[in-house]
Amino acid sequence: MERISVSKVYIFLACMFGCLFILLVPPFQTPDEDSHFKRAYVISEGKFFPEVEDGRAGYYFSREICEYIDKNQSNIGKLDSKYTFSEIISKEQQPAVYNDKEFVQFATMNTVWIGHIIPAFGICVGKLVSVLAGREPSVLFLLYFARAANLLFYVACVSLSIRLTPILKRTFCMIGLMPMALYIACSPSYDTLLLGATFVFSALTFHLLLDPDAKLKGKHLLLYSIIAFIYVILKIVYIPLFALLLFLPKKQYKKWEFLKKVGIFIALFVGIYFLMKLPTFFIESVSAGTNPRMSEQIQYVLKHPKAYLHIFYTTVKQLRGYYVASTIGLFGLVDTRMPDIFIYAYLFFAILFGAVEVNEKEGLPVKWYHQVVVLFAVMAGVFGIYLAMYLFWTSVAPGGGVGVPWIDGVQGRYFIPFIPMLYLVFYNRHISRMLGKRKIGQAVSDYGYMVSAVMLTISEVIVLLRFWV
Repeated sequence: MERISVSKVYIFLACMFGCLFILLVPPFQTPDEDSHFKRAYVISEGKFFPEVEDGRAGYYFSREICEYIDKNQSNIGKLDSKYTFSEIISKEQQPAVYNDKEFVQFATMNTVWIGHIIPAFGICVGKLVSVLAGREPSVLFLLYFARAANLLFYVACVSLSIRLTPILKRTFCMIGLMPMALYIACSPSYDTLLLGATFVFSALTFHLLLDPDAKLKGKHLLLYSIIAFIYVILKIVYIPLFALLLFLPKKQYKKWEFLKKVGIFIALFVGIYFLMKLPTFFIESVSAGTNPRMSEQIQYVLKHPKAYLHIFYTTVKQLRGYYVASTIGLFGLVDTRMPDIFIYAYLFFAILFGAVEVNEKEGLPVKWYHQVVVLFAVMAGVFGIYLAMYLFWTSVAPGGGVGVPWIDGVQGRYFIPFIPMLYLVFYNRHISRMLGKRKIGQAVSDYGYMVSAVMLTISEVIVLLRFWV
């Protein structure tokens, strides 16, 4: 019987469990969902840049929606607080009042609009459906459409990457189905755009690096430019991943042709960046307010680099269990943790199956310096995440301050974009030859489907118990 393709299996599982997440996760119970929804909503209204009132940047937003969001946000940490089906369905059917507005500020109000264009499109579709249905949309009605749009985009990106990559297809499927990754993909967060872009980036890079028939084309340069732009405007810490492009096999290109293509890539990136920035030159420049403690924190790190390195080390050491949990399965408003036995079981299988699959094909043109570059790029990105959170969050967070001996705000989900590329480090010619002879690679990694399905089922049960039972 013909085997079902990996991408089809992924689409089926991701859509099934993703729809369950959309329905089972109550409104505004994913990380920062309130801010991401507000940004997507104002974009759907055609407001791409903040308005100004009394020297403050912000947006006019429905008072009723803000009150409903605040009510749901107040449930953080209250593990015994439950929702009822009648409560949710009545709110989904109840039209919101959009005329009574108040001026509000929120965390993502200055984020470049590209980051929330997908959920904003979903909200627009929701508004169109409500018009065709002859009803006024509720906030929950629009939230569901925003979540669904992000889920479909994420599934499309991961399934495309599975088809494109010459290696690790089943591992891409498994990581794409990681409970935390799929949970975030079912929210209006711009992290969905980052995750989808990184899967495509990893697959395209593996294609150009390892496929002997692959050749760098203009469409690849355009795609790389768009991904680089996404990284720069949302989370620049992922840019080090581009270092591997310096080691694409140059034998496929003539010297000057290769340099010309590099120049085209740079020109496309700069062009896209300034195209997005151009409208800001024609609107009033307003500062949303910068806390002076951020500048003081920067000065502290520059003057005490050894002290900061010690803070970085102790933070990672003390919170390593939390980082693993928040990479694999930490739901709700970062307050609903999957039991550790399942977290570490998933971690074990993800490492095992990926390490086996990357060695499944003999004779891959993977060089030691490819692995070194990937390792250093990941390390640089991770270090950048901690540094950014120490400078721009820990300094102003409640209980934080300048020079405090810990780094606050880092969550494991920030590390997920590094995972697909990191598996290249596990390649070894001797192991590959041994697995190839015994033909056990595919037999082992095929169990990744089962592990993903079981872990996602457990995740859905945990969400069900947390919010409904």
